[in-house]
Amino acid sequence: MQNELYEITEQIRGLDEQYGEKLRIIDQKGVLKNLKNSLKIYNQKNQEYSKRIGLFKEYEHAEKEKKTLFLKKTQEILELDNEIDEKKNILNSFLTTVLSIHELIMGNKECSFTIETVNSKTSKQIVKIELRIYDDGSHSVDRTKVFIYDMALLFNQHTRKRHPGLLIHDNIFDVDQDTLVQSLNFLAMQEGKYQDFQYILTLNRDKIEHEEDLNQLNLDIEKHKVATFTKDNKFLRKNYQEK
Repeated sequence: MQNELYEITEQIRGLDEQYGEKLRIIDQKGVLKNLKNSLKIYNQKNQEYSKRIGLFKEYEHAEKEKKTLFLKKTQEILELDNEIDEKKNILNSFLTTVLSIHELIMGNKECSFTIETVNSKTSKQIVKIELRIYDDGSHSVDRTKVFIYDMALLFNQHTRKRHPGLLIHDNIFDVDQDTLVQSLNFLAMQEGKYQDFQYILTLNRDKIEHEEDLNQLNLDIEKHKVATFTKDNKFLRKNYQEK
Protein backbone atom coordinates (compact mmCIF):
# COMPACT_ATOMS: atom_id res chain seq x y z
CA MET A 1 0.00 0.00 0.00
CA GLN A 2 2.78 2.33 0.92
CA ASN A 3 4.58 1.54 -2.32
CA GLU A 4 1.44 2.38 -4.32
CA LEU A 5 1.05 5.76 -2.58
CA TYR A 6 4.66 6.48 -3.32
CA GLU A 7 4.23 5.67 -7.02
CA ILE A 8 1.09 7.82 -7.23
CA THR A 9 2.87 10.71 -5.56
CA GLU A 10 5.74 10.40 -8.02
CA GLN A 11 3.28 10.37 -10.91
CA ILE A 12 1.59 13.56 -9.62
CA ARG A 13 4.95 15.24 -9.17
CA GLY A 14 5.90 14.27 -12.68
CA LEU A 15 2.66 15.66 -14.08
CA ASP A 16 3.16 18.93 -12.15
CA GLU A 17 6.63 19.25 -13.61
CA GLN A 18 5.30 18.67 -17.11
CA TYR A 19 2.54 21.23 -16.53
CA GLY A 20 4.99 23.80 -15.22
CA GLU A 21 7.34 23.15 -18.10
CA LYS A 22 4.56 23.67 -20.64
CA LEU A 23 3.52 26.93 -18.93
CA ARG A 24 7.13 28.16 -19.07
CA ILE A 25 7.27 27.34 -22.78
CA ILE A 26 4.03 29.26 -23.40
CA ASP A 27 5.23 32.27 -21.36
CA GLN A 28 8.61 32.31 -23.15
CA LYS A 29 6.83 32.57 -26.54
CA GLY A 30 4.49 35.25 -25.18
CA VAL A 31 1.36 33.42 -26.25
CA LEU A 32 -0.35 33.51 -22.91
CA LYS A 33 0.61 37.11 -22.24
CA ASN A 34 -0.57 38.22 -25.68
CA LEU A 35 -3.79 36.33 -25.25
CA LYS A 36 -4.58 38.14 -22.02
CA ASN A 37 -3.77 41.51 -23.58
CA SER A 38 -5.76 40.65 -26.67
CA LEU A 39 -8.78 39.75 -24.59
CA LYS A 40 -8.40 43.02 -22.67
CA ILE A 41 -8.10 45.06 -25.87
CA TYR A 42 -11.01 43.19 -27.39
CA ASN A 43 -13.22 44.05 -24.41
CA GLN A 44 -12.18 47.71 -24.61
CA LYS A 45 -12.84 47.87 -28.35
CA ASN A 46 -16.15 46.12 -27.87
CA GLN A 47 -17.18 48.73 -25.29
CA GLU A 48 -16.06 51.56 -27.58
CA TYR A 49 -17.95 50.01 -30.47
CA SER A 50 -21.11 49.70 -28.36
CA LYS A 51 -20.72 53.33 -27.28
CA ARG A 52 -20.27 54.49 -30.89
CA ILE A 53 -23.26 52.49 -31.99
CA GLY A 54 -25.29 54.25 -29.31
CA LEU A 55 -24.00 57.68 -30.39
CA PHE A 56 -24.70 56.91 -34.04
CA LYS A 57 -28.27 55.93 -33.20
CA GLU A 58 -28.66 59.20 -31.26
CA TYR A 59 -27.26 61.06 -34.28
CA GLU A 60 -29.69 59.36 -36.64
CA HIS A 61 -32.58 60.21 -34.29
CA ALA A 62 -31.42 63.84 -34.03
CA GLU A 63 -31.11 64.12 -37.82
CA LYS A 64 -34.59 62.73 -38.29
CA GLU A 65 -36.00 65.10 -35.67
CA LYS A 66 -34.10 67.98 -37.28
CA LYS A 67 -35.63 67.22 -40.67
CA THR A 68 -39.07 67.00 -39.10
CA LEU A 69 -38.62 70.36 -37.37
CA PHE A 70 -37.27 71.98 -40.54
CA LEU A 71 -40.30 70.71 -42.45
CA LYS A 72 -42.55 72.17 -39.75
CA LYS A 73 -40.62 75.45 -39.90
CA THR A 74 -40.99 75.51 -43.69
CA GLN A 75 -44.74 75.03 -43.41
CA GLU A 76 -45.04 77.82 -40.85
CA ILE A 77 -42.90 80.13 -43.01
CA LEU A 78 -45.25 79.42 -45.92
CA GLU A 79 -48.10 80.53 -43.67
CA LEU A 80 -46.16 83.70 -42.89
CA ASP A 81 -45.64 84.28 -46.60
CA ASN A 82 -49.38 83.98 -47.12
CA GLU A 83 -50.05 86.47 -44.33
CA ILE A 84 -47.53 88.90 -45.84
CA ASP A 85 -49.23 88.55 -49.22
CA GLU A 86 -52.60 89.21 -47.61
CA LYS A 87 -51.21 92.48 -46.20
CA LYS A 88 -49.79 93.66 -49.52
CA ASN A 89 -52.04 96.68 -49.55
CA ILE A 90 -50.71 97.77 -46.14
CA LEU A 91 -47.10 97.19 -47.20
CA ASN A 92 -47.63 99.17 -50.39
CA SER A 93 -49.24 101.96 -48.41
CA PHE A 94 -46.33 102.01 -45.96
CA LEU A 95 -43.84 102.08 -48.82
CA THR A 96 -45.70 105.01 -50.34
CA THR A 97 -45.44 106.85 -47.02
CA VAL A 98 -41.70 106.09 -46.82
CA LEU A 99 -41.22 107.30 -50.40
CA SER A 100 -43.05 110.58 -49.75
CA ILE A 101 -41.04 111.31 -46.57
CA HIS A 102 -37.81 110.35 -48.32
CA GLU A 103 -38.58 112.67 -51.21
CA LEU A 104 -39.28 115.60 -48.89
CA ILE A 105 -36.07 115.10 -46.88
CA MET A 106 -33.62 113.60 -49.37
CA GLY A 107 -35.00 115.13 -52.57
CA ASN A 108 -35.61 111.83 -54.37
CA LYS A 109 -37.51 108.54 -54.15
CA GLU A 110 -34.50 106.25 -54.33
CA CYS A 111 -35.44 104.05 -51.40
CA SER A 112 -37.09 100.70 -50.74
CA PHE A 113 -38.89 98.82 -47.99
CA THR A 114 -39.32 95.05 -47.95
CA ILE A 115 -40.57 92.36 -45.61
CA GLU A 116 -39.65 88.81 -46.53
CA THR A 117 -39.24 85.46 -44.82
CA VAL A 118 -35.93 83.64 -44.41
CA ASN A 119 -35.93 79.85 -44.59
CA SER A 120 -32.43 78.75 -43.66
CA LYS A 121 -31.10 75.81 -41.68
CA THR A 122 -28.32 77.93 -40.18
CA SER A 123 -29.88 81.37 -39.63
CA LYS A 124 -32.06 82.12 -36.61
CA GLN A 125 -33.73 84.97 -38.49
CA ILE A 126 -37.27 84.22 -39.62
CA VAL A 127 -38.49 87.54 -41.00
CA LYS A 128 -36.24 90.12 -42.63
CA ILE A 129 -37.47 93.72 -42.50
CA GLU A 130 -35.24 96.01 -44.53
CA LEU A 131 -35.38 99.71 -45.31
CA ARG A 132 -32.82 101.12 -47.74
CA ILE A 133 -32.52 104.82 -48.46
CA TYR A 134 -30.37 106.87 -50.82
CA ASP A 135 -26.64 106.63 -50.06
CA ASP A 136 -27.20 104.81 -46.75
CA GLY A 137 -24.42 103.14 -44.80
CA SER A 138 -22.82 106.23 -43.24
CA HIS A 139 -23.42 107.33 -39.65
CA SER A 140 -25.48 110.40 -40.48
CA VAL A 141 -27.53 108.84 -43.29
CA ASP A 142 -28.40 105.82 -41.16
CA ARG A 143 -29.74 108.21 -38.50
CA THR A 144 -31.89 109.79 -41.20
CA LYS A 145 -33.09 106.30 -42.11
CA VAL A 146 -34.23 105.75 -38.51
CA PHE A 147 -36.06 109.09 -38.58
CA ILE A 148 -37.84 108.25 -41.85
CA TYR A 149 -38.84 104.77 -40.66
CA ASP A 150 -40.15 105.97 -37.30
CA MET A 151 -42.06 108.83 -38.91
CA ALA A 152 -43.60 106.46 -41.43
CA LEU A 153 -44.84 104.24 -38.60
CA LEU A 154 -46.24 107.28 -36.80
CA PHE A 155 -48.07 108.83 -39.74
CA ASN A 156 -49.03 106.01 -42.10
CA GLN A 157 -52.81 105.52 -42.12
CA HIS A 158 -52.54 101.83 -41.25
CA THR A 159 -49.64 101.66 -38.79
CA ARG A 160 -50.70 104.75 -36.81
CA LYS A 161 -53.83 102.88 -35.67
CA ARG A 162 -51.63 100.76 -33.37
CA HIS A 163 -49.07 103.47 -32.63
CA PRO A 164 -49.05 104.97 -29.11
CA GLY A 165 -48.73 108.42 -30.66
CA LEU A 166 -45.54 109.15 -28.73
CA LEU A 167 -42.08 109.19 -30.30
CA ILE A 168 -38.77 110.17 -28.67
CA HIS A 169 -35.47 110.71 -30.49
CA ASP A 170 -32.26 111.58 -28.67
CA ASN A 171 -29.56 113.28 -30.74
CA ILE A 172 -30.84 111.77 -33.99
CA PHE A 173 -30.12 114.91 -35.98
CA ASP A 174 -26.36 114.45 -36.15
CA VAL A 175 -26.74 115.01 -39.88
CA ASP A 176 -25.90 117.60 -42.52
CA GLN A 177 -27.61 120.96 -42.27
CA ASP A 178 -29.90 120.54 -45.28
CA THR A 179 -31.22 117.19 -44.01
CA LEU A 180 -31.84 118.73 -40.59
CA VAL A 181 -33.81 121.63 -42.05
CA GLN A 182 -35.90 119.39 -44.30
CA SER A 183 -36.62 117.00 -41.40
CA LEU A 184 -37.82 119.82 -39.13
CA ASN A 185 -39.91 121.27 -41.95
CA PHE A 186 -41.49 117.85 -42.42
CA LEU A 187 -42.46 117.91 -38.75
CA ALA A 188 -44.03 121.35 -39.26
CA MET A 189 -46.13 119.92 -42.10
CA GLN A 190 -47.29 116.99 -39.96
CA GLU A 191 -48.20 119.31 -37.11
CA GLY A 192 -50.59 121.05 -39.45
CA LYS A 193 -52.24 117.72 -40.39
CA TYR A 194 -52.39 115.90 -37.05
CA GLN A 195 -53.01 116.93 -33.47
CA ASP A 196 -52.92 113.49 -31.84
CA PHE A 197 -49.19 112.85 -31.59
CA GLN A 198 -46.30 113.97 -29.42
CA TYR A 199 -42.73 114.06 -30.65
CA ILE A 200 -39.85 114.72 -28.28
CA LEU A 201 -36.33 115.34 -29.56
CA THR A 202 -33.01 116.71 -28.39
CA LEU A 203 -31.25 119.23 -30.60
CA ASN A 204 -27.90 120.97 -30.19
CA ARG A 205 -28.27 124.74 -30.25
CA ASP A 206 -25.41 125.23 -32.70
CA LYS A 207 -27.43 123.32 -35.30
CA ILE A 208 -30.02 126.12 -35.59
CA GLU A 209 -28.36 129.24 -34.23
CA HIS A 210 -27.44 130.75 -37.60
CA GLU A 211 -29.89 133.21 -39.11
CA GLU A 212 -29.65 131.52 -42.51
CA ASP A 213 -30.85 128.24 -40.98
CA LEU A 214 -33.69 129.93 -39.10
CA ASN A 215 -34.90 131.61 -42.29
CA GLN A 216 -35.22 128.22 -43.96
CA LEU A 217 -37.11 126.63 -41.06
CA ASN A 218 -40.90 126.41 -41.05
CA LEU A 219 -40.93 124.98 -37.52
CA ASP A 220 -40.98 127.54 -34.71
CA ILE A 221 -38.21 126.22 -32.46
CA GLU A 222 -38.79 128.69 -29.62
CA LYS A 223 -42.49 127.84 -29.52
CA HIS A 224 -41.78 124.13 -29.20
CA LYS A 225 -38.86 124.38 -26.80
CA VAL A 226 -39.65 122.67 -23.49
CA ALA A 227 -36.28 122.61 -21.74
CA THR A 228 -32.79 123.94 -22.31
CA PHE A 229 -29.66 122.36 -20.86
CA THR A 230 -26.15 123.78 -20.75
CA LYS A 231 -22.89 122.98 -18.98
CA ASP A 232 -24.12 125.00 -16.02
CA ASN A 233 -27.72 123.77 -16.21
CA LYS A 234 -27.17 120.04 -16.69
CA PHE A 235 -29.75 117.40 -17.46
CA LEU A 236 -30.65 115.49 -14.26
CA ARG A 237 -28.46 118.05 -12.41
CA LYS A 238 -25.57 115.57 -12.48
CA ASN A 239 -22.22 115.15 -14.14
CA TYR A 240 -22.23 112.04 -16.27
CA GLN A 241 -20.11 110.55 -19.02
CA GLU A 242 -20.71 107.83 -21.55
CA LYS A 243 -18.45 104.78 -21.23
